[in-house]
Parts: sequence; C-alpha cells; structure tokens
Amino acid sequence: MKTIIAYKSKVLGAVYAITLAALIGMAVFFYVKYSYILFTNFVFLILLIALAILLIDYLLQPMNAVIMDENGDLILHKNIKIPISEVTDARFYPLTAHSIDYGLGNITILTRNKKYKYRYISDCQGAVQAIIKKKYQQK
Repeated sequence: MKTIIAYKSKVLGAVYAITLAALIGMAVFFYVKYSYILFTNFVFLILLIALAILLIDYLLQPMNAVIMDENGDLILHKNIKIPISEVTDARFYPLTAHSIDYGLGNITILTRNKKYKYRYISDCQGAVQAIIKKKYQQK
C-alpha cells in the first residue's frame, strides 16, 4: 500500500489564483478609469508579472511530492525511486512570518548522490518526521 508523505498545499494555489484574478480586475479598472497615470499602470503590470511567475512556479511543482511504498522506499516525482537506506538527511523549512506558522513550507531530501527540493508542501514537518522515522526503523 502506497502512502502519500508530502503533498502540495491546495490552499496556497487558491490564494494565488484569487489574488491574481483580483489584481487583473483592479488593473483593468485603473487602466480604463485612469489611463493617463502611467505609474499606476506600470506598478500593476509589475505586480501582475510577479504574481503570474509565482502561480506558474506553484503549478509546476508536483502534486504528490513524496510517496512511500510498501517496502519503505520513497517514490518521488517522475517515478524516481529511492531506497530509504540511501537517504542521509531530510529537512523542512516552514513558511513563517511575524511568528506565525502557516502550516506549509519546503522540504529537502538528501541522498548520497543528490539533493531533492520541494516547495509549497503542506505539513512539511510531518512529512520529514515520517521519512526520518522510517529511516531509523530500517536500521
């Protein structure tokens, strides 16, 4: 039985999409109403491009980043299979601001040969704990 260990946050994608839609609406309104103010239109253009890049980066991340199979091996995106014995370390970097933990973040899985990084992971701490727990159960 395969278990999904780390998955992409759906809430963050919704927030990005809603913010982008609202920003497009505001940009169209300001362009129609105040087209003579070039600075405002330029600021909206920069914000739209920045948010579009964030949304594209979010969409390019795999939905199920780390899956554990019956043997305890990790299956990463593009069907990369890593035996749990090859994992040397797993780290998480939670998304925090002003002492608020948002419940998502980045994880890094280190093997002997390569480093795998995943962004926008829900419960990144729980995902890393599951990987490390399985690693030490194998010893």
